[in-house]
Amino acid sequence: MKSILFTAMDGGGYGSVAAVEAMARSEGISTNWVVGKDGVAIKKLEKSQIDFFDSGSFFQEGFVGKSFADVVAVVAGVSSKPGPDFWIAQKAMERGIPVVKVLDFWGTGQPHEKGFAPTRLCVLDQPSVEYEAKARAMNTADIRVTGDPKMDALMKVDTKAYSLNRQKLEIKDNQIFIAFFGPGSQSRSDEIFYPFANALVNTDFAKNIVVGVLLHPKSNPQNYAEKYYEFLLHCGLYYRKDDGVRLLGDPSNIIVASDLVVGATSTELISSCYLRRPTLNIIFPGGANYKEFFEPRGFAELTLPSVECGAALLATDIEQIIGHLDDLFCDWPDTFELQDDLIAAQNKHYNLDGKNTERVFLALKECLG
Repeated sequence: MKSILFTAMDGGGYGSVAAVEAMARSEGISTNWVVGKDGVAIKKLEKSQIDFFDSGSFFQEGFVGKSFADVVAVVAGVSSKPGPDFWIAQKAMERGIPVVKVLDFWGTGQPHEKGFAPTRLCVLDQPSVEYEAKARAMNTADIRVTGDPKMDALMKVDTKAYSLNRQKLEIKDNQIFIAFFGPGSQSRSDEIFYPFANALVNTDFAKNIVVGVLLHPKSNPQNYAEKYYEFLLHCGLYYRKDDGVRLLGDPSNIIVASDLVVGATSTELISSCYLRRPTLNIIFPGGANYKEFFEPRGFAELTLPSVECGAALLATDIEQIIGHLDDLFCDWPDTFELQDDLIAAQNKHYNLDGKNTERVFLALKECLG
């Protein structure tokens, strides 16, 4: 039976592709999954009780005994390192099978992805189009600005629950609640946490700030979370611990309660743009986060798509962090033109209309003819 093959490795890539796979099934299209043994995707599929093939079986034994014979298209998630989400897409293209690649951020730049031009590339926002076209030696006519399919789930979030969510966290009306999302390793988190905390101390409104500390589970936060809390206490800053903040449930509820979302390059900072919250990315040139995200991509300039289109802020040193904080909150609770500009760009480039999945599905249908 002819089918569409879906493949992804990490959680972000899986979330984007899974939404499209579910839509395809709802349309009566036969689908199959091939995933790697060591990725987050396999755990997600097992939890959802969805059948899949592992990549070893696919390449060694052939897909349903016929390799690609029954595959009419491949939909692949973002590929942060070589894995089935890249290998299968590559092999499919070599066989003339159309491939739809779904990115939830700037996905090119890792050495294995440079120059790889799928049949259709679905990107997050307009700034990504020119960048990806150049890096992949790809025609812009084959790139679709779809948004991230997994962000459609944010349609269910009560974006008006600002006050209610803050009450649950015991945030007072005159306090500024900042949600800090630590990156995926302690070294990367340390690199931005301590300068950010020091920047907060150097503002005139430090006494009104409450920091919600959220640390990436993959980074084993139990090994260093208490050091963060001790440092904030030493600085005289109010804070909420990771486990206390997470009582709100999904990170989107925390974002809704915040007056600023801070991190490096995490998915939560894109969610923040969709949920219309001031968003600050902190990246220090030459630092751990730069080497993880930017250096392999060979960026001529340190920038991000969300920053380039004006939907988020970027700080590359502590002075810029302080400057952004002052611009946002120096006359709190009054707001300034900066907040209005951010929201206007978020409305333009991160449209929370629930149609990201549909736009990717339409790109897939273009390939099917």
